[in-house]
Amino acid sequence: MSTETVVARMNPPHSGLYARELEDACIEFGIESELAKSHFLGQVAHESLNFTRPRESLNYSVEALASKFGRHRISLSDAARYGRSSYHPANQPAIANALYGGEWGRLNLGNVLPDDGWKFRGGGLIHTTGRGNFLRTSLALFGDRTLIEHPELIVEPRIAARAAAYYWRWKGLNEWAEKDDLLAVSRGVNLGDPEHHGTPNGMADRRLKTALAKSLFRELRKYA
Repeated sequence: MSTETVVARMNPPHSGLYARELEDACIEFGIESELAKSHFLGQVAHESLNFTRPRESLNYSVEALASKFGRHRISLSDAARYGRSSYHPANQPAIANALYGGEWGRLNLGNVLPDDGWKFRGGGLIHTTGRGNFLRTSLALFGDRTLIEHPELIVEPRIAARAAAYYWRWKGLNEWAEKDDLLAVSRGVNLGDPEHHGTPNGMADRRLKTALAKSLFRELRKYA
Protein backbone atom coordinates (compact mmCIF):
# COMPACT_ATOMS: atom_id res chain seq x y z
CA MET A 1 0.00 0.00 0.00
CA SER A 2 1.10 3.59 -0.53
CA THR A 3 3.29 4.91 2.26
CA GLU A 4 3.01 8.33 0.67
CA THR A 5 -0.79 8.33 1.01
CA VAL A 6 -0.67 7.20 4.64
CA VAL A 7 1.88 9.85 5.64
CA ALA A 8 -0.09 12.59 3.88
CA ARG A 9 -3.16 11.69 5.92
CA MET A 10 -1.46 11.44 9.33
CA ASN A 11 -1.42 15.17 10.06
CA PRO A 12 -2.29 17.29 7.02
CA PRO A 13 -1.00 19.62 5.79
CA HIS A 14 2.25 19.20 7.75
CA SER A 15 2.79 15.50 7.06
CA GLY A 16 2.30 16.05 3.33
CA LEU A 17 5.67 17.77 3.18
CA TYR A 18 7.34 14.45 4.03
CA ALA A 19 4.98 12.01 2.29
CA ARG A 20 6.94 11.24 -0.87
CA GLU A 21 10.27 11.55 0.94
CA LEU A 22 9.29 8.96 3.54
CA GLU A 23 8.02 6.56 0.89
CA ASP A 24 11.36 6.84 -0.93
CA ALA A 25 13.30 6.46 2.33
CA CYS A 26 11.38 3.29 3.25
CA ILE A 27 12.28 1.79 -0.12
CA GLU A 28 15.94 2.84 0.17
CA PHE A 29 16.43 1.46 3.67
CA GLY A 30 14.33 -1.69 3.47
CA ILE A 31 11.29 -0.80 5.57
CA GLU A 32 8.93 -2.91 3.52
CA SER A 33 6.03 -4.51 5.34
CA GLU A 34 2.86 -2.70 6.36
CA LEU A 35 3.58 -3.50 10.01
CA ALA A 36 7.16 -2.22 9.90
CA LYS A 37 6.07 0.95 8.11
CA SER A 38 3.32 1.54 10.68
CA HIS A 39 5.81 1.40 13.52
CA PHE A 40 8.32 3.56 11.67
CA LEU A 41 5.76 6.23 10.80
CA GLY A 42 4.32 6.21 14.32
CA GLN A 43 7.75 6.83 15.77
CA VAL A 44 8.73 9.60 13.36
CA ALA A 45 5.37 11.29 13.90
CA HIS A 46 5.98 11.29 17.63
CA GLU A 47 9.61 12.42 17.45
CA SER A 48 8.84 15.30 15.06
CA LEU A 49 5.80 16.52 17.01
CA ASN A 50 3.44 15.26 14.33
CA PHE A 51 5.68 16.39 11.46
CA THR A 52 5.86 20.00 12.71
CA ARG A 53 9.31 20.05 14.35
CA PRO A 54 12.25 18.56 12.41
CA ARG A 55 14.71 20.24 14.82
CA GLU A 56 14.72 19.78 18.57
CA SER A 57 13.25 22.55 20.70
CA LEU A 58 15.06 23.28 23.96
CA ASN A 59 12.55 25.84 25.18
CA TYR A 60 12.59 24.41 28.71
CA SER A 61 11.45 26.19 31.83
CA VAL A 62 13.74 26.36 34.85
CA GLU A 63 11.58 23.76 36.61
CA ALA A 64 11.50 21.39 33.62
CA LEU A 65 15.29 21.46 33.26
CA ALA A 66 15.78 20.64 36.93
CA SER A 67 13.18 17.86 37.04
CA LYS A 68 13.79 16.25 33.65
CA PHE A 69 17.58 16.19 33.59
CA GLY A 70 18.75 16.50 37.17
CA ARG A 71 22.08 17.74 38.43
CA HIS A 72 24.14 15.15 36.54
CA ARG A 73 23.26 16.88 33.25
CA ILE A 74 22.74 20.50 34.27
CA SER A 75 23.39 22.29 37.56
CA LEU A 76 20.58 24.03 39.38
CA SER A 77 22.36 27.35 38.90
CA ASP A 78 22.61 26.81 35.13
CA ALA A 79 18.98 25.70 34.99
CA ALA A 80 18.00 28.95 36.68
CA ARG A 81 20.30 30.98 34.43
CA TYR A 82 19.30 29.43 31.10
CA GLY A 83 15.78 28.10 31.57
CA ARG A 84 12.62 29.96 30.63
CA SER A 85 11.08 32.00 33.43
CA SER A 86 8.89 35.03 33.93
CA TYR A 87 12.07 37.12 33.78
CA HIS A 88 13.64 35.88 30.54
CA PRO A 89 13.14 33.44 27.63
CA ALA A 90 15.03 30.18 27.47
CA ASN A 91 18.61 30.47 26.25
CA GLN A 92 18.34 27.46 23.98
CA PRO A 93 21.97 27.36 22.70
CA ALA A 94 23.26 27.48 26.28
CA ILE A 95 20.80 24.78 27.35
CA ALA A 96 21.88 22.53 24.47
CA ASN A 97 25.55 22.98 25.25
CA ALA A 98 24.96 22.29 28.95
CA LEU A 99 22.85 19.17 28.35
CA TYR A 100 24.83 17.70 25.46
CA GLY A 101 28.32 18.94 26.27
CA GLY A 102 30.97 18.15 28.84
CA GLU A 103 32.14 14.66 29.64
CA TRP A 104 28.65 13.17 29.17
CA GLY A 105 28.35 14.66 25.70
CA ARG A 106 31.82 13.52 24.72
CA LEU A 107 31.27 9.94 25.83
CA ASN A 108 27.67 9.52 24.64
CA LEU A 109 27.36 11.81 21.62
CA GLY A 110 30.89 12.49 20.40
CA ASN A 111 30.53 16.20 21.15
CA VAL A 112 34.03 17.62 21.58
CA LEU A 113 33.81 21.34 20.74
CA PRO A 114 32.17 23.98 22.95
CA ASP A 115 29.17 24.61 20.66
CA ASP A 116 28.63 21.00 19.53
CA GLY A 117 25.59 20.55 21.78
CA TRP A 118 23.72 23.28 19.94
CA LYS A 119 25.06 22.59 16.44
CA PHE A 120 24.21 18.90 16.69
CA ARG A 121 20.99 19.07 18.71
CA GLY A 122 18.25 16.69 17.57
CA GLY A 123 17.45 16.95 13.88
CA GLY A 124 15.55 15.04 11.21
CA LEU A 125 12.39 13.01 11.75
CA ILE A 126 13.94 10.81 14.46
CA HIS A 127 16.01 13.67 15.90
CA THR A 128 19.55 12.46 15.26
CA THR A 129 21.63 14.00 18.06
CA GLY A 130 25.33 14.64 18.60
CA ARG A 131 28.43 15.10 16.45
CA GLY A 132 29.14 11.37 16.39
CA ASN A 133 25.67 10.46 15.15
CA PHE A 134 25.62 13.31 12.64
CA LEU A 135 28.93 12.07 11.25
CA ARG A 136 27.77 8.47 11.03
CA THR A 137 24.56 9.55 9.33
CA SER A 138 26.41 11.86 6.95
CA LEU A 139 28.76 9.10 5.87
CA ALA A 140 25.80 6.78 5.29
CA LEU A 141 23.75 9.30 3.30
CA PHE A 142 26.44 11.22 1.43
CA GLY A 143 29.70 9.34 1.86
CA ASP A 144 31.32 12.46 3.31
CA ARG A 145 31.09 15.05 6.12
CA THR A 146 28.23 17.10 4.66
CA LEU A 147 26.16 17.08 7.86
CA ILE A 148 29.17 17.99 9.98
CA GLU A 149 29.95 21.00 7.83
CA HIS A 150 26.27 21.91 7.37
CA PRO A 151 24.20 20.42 10.23
CA GLU A 152 21.29 22.70 9.33
CA LEU A 153 20.62 20.50 6.28
CA ILE A 154 19.15 17.83 8.57
CA VAL A 155 15.79 19.64 8.45
CA GLU A 156 15.38 19.41 4.67
CA PRO A 157 12.51 16.96 4.06
CA ARG A 158 14.46 14.45 1.97
CA ILE A 159 17.43 14.41 4.34
CA ALA A 160 15.19 14.39 7.43
CA ALA A 161 13.36 11.32 6.12
CA ARG A 162 16.51 9.49 4.96
CA ALA A 163 18.28 10.17 8.27
CA ALA A 164 15.34 8.65 10.17
CA ALA A 165 15.19 5.57 7.93
CA TYR A 166 18.96 5.10 8.17
CA TYR A 167 18.75 5.21 11.98
CA TRP A 168 15.95 2.63 11.86
CA ARG A 169 18.11 0.25 9.84
CA TRP A 170 21.23 0.94 11.91
CA LYS A 171 19.44 0.00 15.14
CA GLY A 172 17.82 -3.09 13.60
CA LEU A 173 14.30 -1.92 14.40
CA ASN A 174 12.57 -3.82 11.58
CA GLU A 175 13.06 -7.00 13.59
CA TRP A 176 11.13 -5.60 16.56
CA ALA A 177 8.51 -3.89 14.44
CA GLU A 178 7.73 -7.20 12.71
CA LYS A 179 7.04 -8.65 16.17
CA ASP A 180 4.72 -5.68 16.82
CA ASP A 181 6.84 -4.90 19.89
CA LEU A 182 6.12 -1.23 20.46
CA LEU A 183 8.16 -1.06 23.66
CA ALA A 184 11.33 -2.42 22.04
CA VAL A 185 10.91 -0.17 19.01
CA SER A 186 10.36 2.85 21.25
CA ARG A 187 13.41 1.96 23.31
CA GLY A 188 15.47 1.75 20.15
CA VAL A 189 14.32 5.17 19.03
CA ASN A 190 14.31 7.03 22.35
CA LEU A 191 16.99 5.18 24.33
CA GLY A 192 19.23 3.99 21.50
CA ASP A 193 18.83 0.26 22.15
CA PRO A 194 15.69 -1.89 21.71
CA GLU A 195 16.88 -4.09 24.58
CA HIS A 196 17.41 -1.22 26.99
CA HIS A 197 15.61 -1.71 30.31
CA GLY A 198 14.46 1.89 30.65
CA THR A 199 11.05 3.36 29.90
CA PRO A 200 10.96 5.57 26.80
CA ASN A 201 9.26 8.91 27.10
CA GLY A 202 5.96 9.56 25.38
CA MET A 203 4.81 5.95 25.21
CA ALA A 204 1.12 6.84 25.10
CA ASP A 205 1.64 9.12 22.12
CA ARG A 206 3.91 6.62 20.35
CA ARG A 207 1.19 3.98 20.76
CA LEU A 208 -1.49 6.35 19.48
CA LYS A 209 0.45 7.40 16.38
CA THR A 210 1.47 3.84 15.52
CA ALA A 211 -2.18 2.77 15.82
CA LEU A 212 -3.16 5.63 13.50
CA ALA A 213 -0.68 4.49 10.85
CA LYS A 214 -1.97 0.92 11.13
CA SER A 215 -5.56 2.05 10.72
CA LEU A 216 -4.72 4.16 7.65
CA PHE A 217 -2.95 1.24 6.00
CA ARG A 218 -5.97 -0.98 6.76
CA GLU A 219 -8.31 1.58 5.26
CA LEU A 220 -6.26 1.81 2.08
CA ARG A 221 -6.20 -1.96 1.79
CA LYS A 222 -9.96 -2.14 2.18
CA TYR A 223 -10.54 0.15 -0.78
CA ALA A 224 -7.70 -1.13 -2.96
